[in-house]
Amino acid sequence: MFKRYKDYKKIIIMLLLGTSIFIIPNIKLYAQEQNPSPYYVELNIRTDKSIEGVFEINLTNSDKNNLINGYELNLPFKINTVTTAQMDGRNIDKNLVIGNDYSDIRLSFFQNAIKPSQTVKIKINFLANELLSSKYGVEYLYIPTIKSNHTSNSNVIYKIRYPDSFNLPTFISPQENLANNANEINLSTTQGLIIIWGDQLLVNLESSFKIENKDNRKINTLVGLPYEDNGNISNVNQPANGQTVYYKSMSNEQNGLIDELENNFIYSALDPNQTKEIKFNARINLSTNIYNDIYPQKYGWKLKDTDQTGEMLKILNSEGDNLQRLKSLNNYLISKMQVYPDETIDLNKIDSIWTKLEGSSKFNSFELCYLMIAASEYLGLPSRMDYGYLIIPEGIVNNGSPHIWCEVKINGKDVLMDPYLETQLHINYFNQVPIDRIRFGIWHPNQSYNNILGLLGDFKSKSTVKISQAENLSPDLKNLSLSLNFPSQAYSGEFYSGIMSVKNNSNKILIVKEMTLNDESVLRQLKLNNLTISFLPQQNNTTKLNYLREKNFLYDGDETLQIRLTPQSKELSIISTTNVINFLPDKRLLILILLVVVLIILILMIIVYRISKPNKIYLKPW
Repeated sequence: MFKRYKDYKKIIIMLLLGTSIFIIPNIKLYAQEQNPSPYYVELNIRTDKSIEGVFEINLTNSDKNNLINGYELNLPFKINTVTTAQMDGRNIDKNLVIGNDYSDIRLSFFQNAIKPSQTVKIKINFLANELLSSKYGVEYLYIPTIKSNHTSNSNVIYKIRYPDSFNLPTFISPQENLANNANEINLSTTQGLIIIWGDQLLVNLESSFKIENKDNRKINTLVGLPYEDNGNISNVNQPANGQTVYYKSMSNEQNGLIDELENNFIYSALDPNQTKEIKFNARINLSTNIYNDIYPQKYGWKLKDTDQTGEMLKILNSEGDNLQRLKSLNNYLISKMQVYPDETIDLNKIDSIWTKLEGSSKFNSFELCYLMIAASEYLGLPSRMDYGYLIIPEGIVNNGSPHIWCEVKINGKDVLMDPYLETQLHINYFNQVPIDRIRFGIWHPNQSYNNILGLLGDFKSKSTVKISQAENLSPDLKNLSLSLNFPSQAYSGEFYSGIMSVKNNSNKILIVKEMTLNDESVLRQLKLNNLTISFLPQQNNTTKLNYLREKNFLYDGDETLQIRLTPQSKELSIISTTNVINFLPDKRLLILILLVVVLIILILMIIVYRISKPNKIYLKPW
């Protein structure tokens, strides 16, 4: 009797153990931790932009002593409904827990518990109404990395179908193992996923940047504006050429400046102890037709001799072309480096990057681009450091804070490199079309005036922006006028100055390609050190023209002066105006010239007299 009781007790304990075993959250399956099965995800995007989804996985119970009675699937995106859940075609119980940006699907097997060495297929059908984003004139799909447990990424095989109205995708990451057929994308990845449909992205950008002068003297400072690819467009609602900018409003400042790399700035003067807020509101058009052939001179950053740079040099000297070498280096940095969100730059400490490579220090976007540019120049390739703001994906990174990335020209093509963002988002950005970001400029160490949107220098705050859905904007590209305030009289032959006012009520910055005075180029008048004055939109711009003169110092009478401005952008019209000045012969100059002439004649006469005077010989007697 006692023995039978022990047998019953043993059976009861085994039953309790067998029915209580379940899988803990984040897809932690005992049988699959070492070698997880791939996940199969099928997404069918409907014409109303909702998504019907299917998730499949093969579960194997490799535990010889336990049954598997439950399963929990953590998806890093929000779904609305689980329509069915099946094991080998049989319906099983399901429970959906929805968070702000995740979904937990909990399955209970009960009498269908997975036996040791048994493999079953789990199939889950779901609906997701918020997974696809329709914004900025494009549709985009973003799915973060799906993990098989807390430490490793799972291999996910995607099949994504989309309607005809989407046309072809212009941005797909990752590119590896990709098959892009008609209305269907097939790929596999252990990372996240981004797909963008649409070749034109439209955003509204608002910026408000506070600047302060704590000095007791007047200073001038520059505030960055969005980069402009000047195209031939007559309508802001038509596809853009690269990146085009149309301003809705701007703080009233004296004028703008543009440098040799075509970076645009507001030029602002600050009185002693003055604080000022610089604001602007712009509509920006981005297209996939992006080509920018502007590359600065070499940065001169060298790869120093360390153990880590030794590994980098092995990659750079390996077999393959330059594109493959840089891609391998990009992947190497992503696998080895950690990042931190503070992108503030201290150039005085940049040499410490080689010490950081030897340890476990974290890197920001500037430091990672420093390494990639040093590697590109080692290969003899032109490279540049870009800065601006990320648009897509929203809410994952701080879209309103400045960001830095780099590009290199390989075989005539601009190749994007952003190892910082790849490390942070687990998304492949190498050699992608940069339609997901707004460029504000190109930085080079020679630009002592450029603080990279507040990331560099003594600025206490970064230049943050607000990015929103673009509003309709009527083009206003011809509302330009020019006026001159010159003296009514001036002496011929002498220098004089005048004020030129450009009233720019258009949507565009007026960048001057040529400026002539009576058909003679005076573009040098707009030069300010290594920068050129530009004329800001939505305001009256003034600049002083110096060292002008009537070359004929004997001229006496009125002369009509014509100033003509030819814009760099073909969207804007040529503008000109005239001003009449009465020139008077400079009598003081005439008298001075006469005196000089008389003096020269006297000197010549003295010289001639001395030459022609006979020499006298004096004889001394013995």
